Amino acid sequence: MIFKKISKKIAISLSAILVAVATVFTVAMLLSQKVPDPIYVNNEEDFYKINDRLDGYFIINKSFSFSSPVKPIGDKDHPFKGKINGLSSIFYNIEFDYNELDLDKYTVNGTTYIGLFPFNEGSILKTNFYNVKYSNFSNSFDKNLNIGIVSGINKGRISGCRIYGLKELEFNSSKNINFGGYTGVNEGEISKNDLVGHFNVKGSASTFSIGEFAGESQSNSILELCKSGGHIMVYESECGAIQNLNVGIGTGTLSGGKINNNIFENASITIYSKAVTNSNLGGIVGLTSGGSSIEIKNCYYKGNISSFANNEQHISFSIGKNLSSKISAKNLLLGGSLATKNSKSLEINYSDIPLASENIENCYILNDFTAPTTAKIVCKKISIDEVTISKMKWNDGIWIISNGNISFKEFTIDE
Repeated sequence: MIFKKISKKIAISLSAILVAVATVFTVAMLLSQKVPDPIYVNNEEDFYKINDRLDGYFIINKSFSFSSPVKPIGDKDHPFKGKINGLSSIFYNIEFDYNELDLDKYTVNGTTYIGLFPFNEGSILKTNFYNVKYSNFSNSFDKNLNIGIVSGINKGRISGCRIYGLKELEFNSSKNINFGGYTGVNEGEISKNDLVGHFNVKGSASTFSIGEFAGESQSNSILELCKSGGHIMVYESECGAIQNLNVGIGTGTLSGGKINNNIFENASITIYSKAVTNSNLGGIVGLTSGGSSIEIKNCYYKGNISSFANNEQHISFSIGKNLSSKISAKNLLLGGSLATKNSKSLEINYSDIPLASENIENCYILNDFTAPTTAKIVCKKISIDEVTISKMKWNDGIWIISNGNISFKEFTIDE
């Protein structure tokens, strides 16, 4: 009996010790995960010091202007893995000069990545970018180019940012080019961002993919809760032609991932270049391709898409051309006008959404749209009077279309 009592006391003591050890371990873990003290960035000199702490936490304390062509942060061997909170500050006068870049640092297997953070694996939040230009990219190169203002390739998170004032966009390569306002290639998250204003693009390439948010979005990528009212215009380059042109407001090419809850209102695409062999133009995506899963839902597009090119064209309010076998589309509201002039009378395929009907759910087209009689109307028509556009704001919440009605679900996103 006495032995049992002693054993019981020992068991209780051991239990208490284990609890204490677990508590100490938990506290130690929490302390080890403590957010590091922020490093404040007040000017151009401070900005370049980010290279000294690529995993640090930075706060952009005030807006500033670059006095000379930018030197990117990080490189192929040292990607940016930290966090930047811009506090809505603005980077002014961002110039990328091809001749001033150490290309070996940003080139992997014949592909060059250009951006303020060419290889982003961290978080860039609430930062604005104004007056951006690209110098000396009009020469002819033999490399693939992935170009964006924020990153060449994004594997991290870009959220709450805004871009306005794009100019002098001319890129020429004998290979492929991906240009996106935010990133050339997206493999991460682009959310709650805005692009304001119009931009003109010139170029030559085997394949040229252009999007206001990403040139190409790949497997596991996310583009959500973004807003645009910009106009993409593509002109001829004196350096050569484009074999395949893919243009979408969201992304030029979508080979995997999700595009959800975006509003592209008065966002238009116009192709003036006649030196194009094939073009795929879509209000949301230019071209979908590949065997990875693709999801497009809860997106609104209303704008004008037109082309003056003498080529094979696929034009749509949603997806210019679909080559993906694993795609689903849900809750799309589309409208505007489709138009083209093609003196050579080559193939022109108009479609509101070029997918098999079993992949479509709750897709609507506004009844005030205009398109040639050859357009394939596979969406349900809805009166514009039934849509409360004023409530469709990118920061209100997730919106869902069902039976002609729009419902909202509030959301919050942790910063």
